[in-house]
Amino acid sequence: MKQCPDLDFEVRWLPYQLNPSASQEPQSRIEAYQKKFGKGIEEVKAMGGFMKSKFDAVELPFNFTDKAKISNTFDAHRVLTAAFKQGGAAAQDKAAEVLFEAYFAAEKAPNDPEALKKAAAAAGLAENVLDKSFAAEETKEEMKVGQQLSA
Repeated sequence: MKQCPDLDFEVRWLPYQLNPSASQEPQSRIEAYQKKFGKGIEEVKAMGGFMKSKFDAVELPFNFTDKAKISNTFDAHRVLTAAFKQGGAAAQDKAAEVLFEAYFAAEKAPNDPEALKKAAAAAGLAENVLDKSFAAEETKEEMKVGQQLSA
């Protein structure tokens, strides 16, 4: 974006779950990556260091410590889907910023209730967006689109 300031575009965040069977219960991100990648703790921490260098290069915050959490992302996708449906790309971007900050900088799980509330508020959404049924079907339909586009 910075490299092409004359380019006019709109970002749309389509939902896509890398691990749809991930637990709703937050878990250690380091332990989850050890299992996922079959690596030892030092190798996983080195991966985190590599990611930090990439984030630093574009001046974005990134932390990867023992307190980092991971969980199922469906609720975060529901908030992002609702934000786009109700407020367009600008509202969705505001929600995404809050969720990315919570996950990458504050090391919160993607379904952290406080992060979801802040993301919904940033997008101008009513608090009922956090009800489990809110935007669930729309999000599932959007996920189908995301999966088709990734194929």
